[in-house]
Amino acid sequence: MKSRNKHLVLASTFVGLVCGLVLTHQQAYAAQTPPVSNQQSQITAVAASENKAAAVNQEGYAGNFFNYDWAGETNSNSTVETKAVIRTINVHNPDGTMQTEKQIATLTREIKNNADGTQTLGPWSTAQWAAYSVPEITGYTANIPQVTAQTVTDSTVNQTIDVYYEPVIQQITVHYLDNGKIVGTQIFTGYAGETIIPQYRAPKGYKIIDQPKGNLTFTTNKQQIVQIPVQAQIIPTSESKVLIRTVNIHLPSGNMKTYRQVAFLTRNVYLNAVSGTKTYDDWKTGQWGALAVPVLAGYTASQAQVAAQTVTYQDHDQLVDIYYIKD
Repeated sequence: MKSRNKHLVLASTFVGLVCGLVLTHQQAYAAQTPPVSNQQSQITAVAASENKAAAVNQEGYAGNFFNYDWAGETNSNSTVETKAVIRTINVHNPDGTMQTEKQIATLTREIKNNADGTQTLGPWSTAQWAAYSVPEITGYTANIPQVTAQTVTDSTVNQTIDVYYEPVIQQITVHYLDNGKIVGTQIFTGYAGETIIPQYRAPKGYKIIDQPKGNLTFTTNKQQIVQIPVQAQIIPTSESKVLIRTVNIHLPSGNMKTYRQVAFLTRNVYLNAVSGTKTYDDWKTGQWGALAVPVLAGYTASQAQVAAQTVTYQDHDQLVDIYYIKD
């Protein structure tokens, strides 16, 4: 304690007589009590300003002097308060097990204990929860790929974060090849370990030459590819051609009798379902049958008969007129 303008000097005699005297700084060594023979007295002064004791010996006097601070200056000490804020990360693995990561952030603040019984609270420090990378599992994806770093303050509360894995949709790609060239694809989807019975569908206009047998099982391999050879479908069709021979018989009465002879010609046509091109077979032939001209008494027909005729694709429609001449 520091020196003040007033000091309390307590003098006590060797025989137990105690007198308390309040002295000024100038009077500290002037105060005396009657001496006692064959005894040596000791005067001790305590200087509070330096917090060190200084002893002064004087014959014939005995006593202890103490210096006190009456001004009420605070005499304090301090402590440190801590608190822990915890972030718990629960990683729920696909196999049913759980991995737990605990991140502990420790905050501190200083508390000063004042001489008058009060406390002075200092500010809380801050801390940090570090970033946490969620483990990667092949064939699965985590709902939270990474837990971000976070500054922890005195207002931050304990946290629990749950991480779950979902299976990733896998795919098998089918390549349809026409002479080694990919002309179509088909994709099957499922989860790793799942087995399916594939329903192959060739691209439009193609047919499968050699279809794979057996089932397909999805794996975590990102490049599951099945190759299937195909070729263009050839669709057989046909076309026809109609040729008509018309025979008109002009009767003497002025009336006309008409006969129509129809010949149907056909040929096979092959349609490439991919390119749309066609190939053709030869035309088949048709036939117009023979036709006998009616005989009328007293008249002679310009021709007695219309002969039968093989009809080819090069022929055209024909018209035959027959007249009667009076004999």
